[in-house]
Amino acid sequence: MRPICFGQAAPPAVTPRIVPRRRESFQCWPVVPRECSSPILVRDAQAFRAAVVDAHIKPHFEQAAEEAQRAEQRRLYRRNQAIGLVILAVLICVWWLFHTNPQWIFPPGWWRP
Repeated sequence: MRPICFGQAAPPAVTPRIVPRRRESFQCWPVVPRECSSPILVRDAQAFRAAVVDAHIKPHFEQAAEEAQRAEQRRLYRRNQAIGLVILAVLICVWWLFHTNPQWIFPPGWWRP
C-alpha cells in the first residue's frame, strides 16, 4: 500500500469506528515518506494510521438498540432546541417591551371602550 501524501484520497471506509489501537494493527501501515514534510500532511497521515476501521456486521438487536438510542437522543435534542428558541423569543419580546416607547404599547385611553 502506498502512503497517503499530497492530495491522494484515503481508502474508503464502510462504517468507521475508532477502536483501541493494538500493536499488530498498525505495523502494516507505511511510514510517512520524506516528501510529506508538511506538518499538516504528516499529522493527517498519522491520524489516519491511528484510526483503525472496524467494519464488522452487528447483530440486529444491537443495531436496533443503537437506532432507538439515537432516535431518543434526537428527540431530546429537538425538544431542547424548541425550548431554547421559545426562551429566545420571550427574551426578545421582554427586551422590546422595556426598550420601546410606552405610548406605542399603551396609547392614551386604551383601557376605555
